[in-house]
Amino acid sequence: MRVIIETDSYNEKRYSKPYIALIDPSTGEVDRWGAWIGKAGEAGFLEIDVPVNSVIMLGQKDYRNAKKGKPDYGIVQEDGTVNYYTKAEAIKTARKASNNE
Repeated sequence: MRVIIETDSYNEKRYSKPYIALIDPSTGEVDRWGAWIGKAGEAGFLEIDVPVNSVIMLGQKDYRNAKKGKPDYGIVQEDGTVNYYTKAEAIKTARKASNNE
């Protein structure tokens, strides 16, 4: 399923370009990176092809304050929306879903 998430404009001197990735629920590590389509500082969109019930990570680095640049984690739903969780909750939810199938 293709997941597309719109991004807002941003200060490219303070923030990195937005990112999105598929997370391996068995290790919690990045399995594959998606793409950000846009021009630095301007609005754009993130996209990645992933299976339903996958864990994805998205975010943006804050060069001035690393604590504010933490990523968000979510589970991809059947309708293409994303339900957001903490990293641990997302991985537990994905593992549970894969064991029930």
